[in-house]
Amino acid sequence: MATWGQVTLLLKTVYDVLRDSTDSLDVQVPAGDGRTQVVTVRYVDQGEDDGSWVVLESPVARLDDVDLARAIEVSEDLLVGGLAKRMEFLIVTHAAPMTTLDAQDLSRPLALVARSADRLEQALVGEDYL
Repeated sequence: MATWGQVTLLLKTVYDVLRDSTDSLDVQVPAGDGRTQVVTVRYVDQGEDDGSWVVLESPVARLDDVDLARAIEVSEDLLVGGLAKRMEFLIVTHAAPMTTLDAQDLSRPLALVARSADRLEQALVGEDYL
C-alpha cells in the first residue's frame, strides 16, 4: 500500500515537477519522439467506504477545438483510463486505489496516460500545444 508521501517522492525523483500543491502535482512526462505531456497526479480521499485514490489526468485539447464524436472514435483502444472533461479541457483520466498501489507501480499507468493523451492530441488537433 502506497502513501501520498511515497507517491509524491517518486514523482519528484523521476519527473520534472511543474506545479506542486498539497494534494496534486503536475509533472512533465516523455511521450515519445521528443514530445512531452503534462500529467496531473491528484490525491482523492473518498472517505471510509471508498478509501484514497490516485487520479492521473492529462489534457488532450480544449473542448471547443475538437469533434467529441471523433475523440471517442480515436480513443477506442485506450489501454488505461478514459476520456473525461476537466474545466474546458478534454482529458485522459485514470484512477488507482491507494490500498492496492505500490508507488513504483504508478510509473506504467502514468506513461500510458501521457502517451495516450499525446496520441489523441496529435490525431485531433495535429500539434503539440498543451
